[in-house]
Amino acid sequence: MSSALPGAELCATDIDPAAVRCARRNLADLSPPAGVIQGDLYAPLPPSLTGRVDLLLANAPYVPTDSIALMPPEARLYEPRIALDGGPDGLDVHRRIASGAMCWLAPRGHLLVETSRSQAPGSVAAFQRGGLAAEVVSSEELDATIVIGWRPAPRPR
Repeated sequence: MSSALPGAELCATDIDPAAVRCARRNLADLSPPAGVIQGDLYAPLPPSLTGRVDLLLANAPYVPTDSIALMPPEARLYEPRIALDGGPDGLDVHRRIASGAMCWLAPRGHLLVETSRSQAPGSVAAFQRGGLAAEVVSSEELDATIVIGWRPAPRPR
């Protein structure tokens, strides 16, 4: 695993202490070692990463609060609510991620966030309000929808 990105620096954050413990176990063999920090989104990141992050991946909750009860039992009964609940429209955390991304991303850095097909336009709008250009990429095979954001190219003067 560590040879996939030689010399890459990995830093992960999560608000859930159990998820932090799991990530630390899963990433223990990386070289250089990964920093896994408990905290809310960007808050625990070291200031030295400001403007240096090449790839920002966020596995954020995107289920609307009222839809959690409709989820399969294996998710709604066994996953922590904080891992599922994205607020009234499911995009509360996406908006928070998008609004802070420009501060952390390197000039050619990218932000990737999983969402649902129906919420993708709202996630794109949140990225754009955060100053990012954005596009949606979907995989039928994986039943996955990702919004990718990046710094837009400077406008010519």
